Amino acid sequence: MNLSMLGKQSWKLLTDSTSLLTRIFKGKYFLRRDFLDVSLGHNPSYTWRSLWSTQSLLTLKHRWKTRDGTKINIWNMPWIRSLPSLKPSTTRPPHYEDLTVSHLINTGMNSWNQMIVQSIFNHSDASAILATPLYSRMMEDTRIWKASIDGSYSIKTAYHICTDLLLAATPSNDNYNWTTLWNIKIHARVGSFLWHLAQQCLPTQANLTICGIPCKDVCVSCKLLVETHMHTFFVCSKVADCWEKIGLGNLICNLLIIVDNFNTTLFNLFDKLLLHHQHLAAMPIWSL
Repeated sequence: MNLSMLGKQSWKLLTDSTSLLTRIFKGKYFLRRDFLDVSLGHNPSYTWRSLWSTQSLLTLKHRWKTRDGTKINIWNMPWIRSLPSLKPSTTRPPHYEDLTVSHLINTGMNSWNQMIVQSIFNHSDASAILATPLYSRMMEDTRIWKASIDGSYSIKTAYHICTDLLLAATPSNDNYNWTTLWNIKIHARVGSFLWHLAQQCLPTQANLTICGIPCKDVCVSCKLLVETHMHTFFVCSKVADCWEKIGLGNLICNLLIIVDNFNTTLFNLFDKLLLHHQHLAAMPIWSL
């Protein structure tokens, strides 16, 4: 969500050259280059570092809409809408590095110069370019956000792109039924906690030590073993007493005998409980 909201401001750097925000950052960080091509630079401000982090997101779903063609480099910028990469696959001829789309359009006419296009590009690229519609050449080239219907950047579409990438990056051996956690009839705060728990990103003593935060890594309750997710919620003697009192002690003991993996134990616990009994396990975990 943070990245998609920052992208809204970065989109302004790309599309609104008259805004005060764009003029300030362009003058300081990318005076002679495009925002998407500029490096982070030396000693950047916190604001610039944050905006710069959205480059990869904006690059994924933006392309140029051809008007007069003067701003679009035919080799480096995404502009051919019918090609998957939005860029030509033709090998760039020597001395043609700075060629813009305007060189491919008939002067004084709103049509492609078919002879030039076919002489520079291979057959598939040339066909895609000639099939691209041309708009009024009285206007400047504009960037559009492909993920939205009107071409304008929206936080909603950017958020969905980010979540899709996160899901795609999930390891293929992760066969856990993640929807189980969201289907539990529990308060949203507890559901969110369970999601963080399943990601094993809670600040246990073991996690803090891994992150370089100096602290004692032993459990604060029993003061015997390392405070990991597994120990904190299933193994600690005080935790075991809690599970025993609510009637789930035997089930958890059997799960710990079968596997020695926290996520597998957690998901197996909820899978073995009926839907209307799952909250009996969720609330103690949240309380612990």
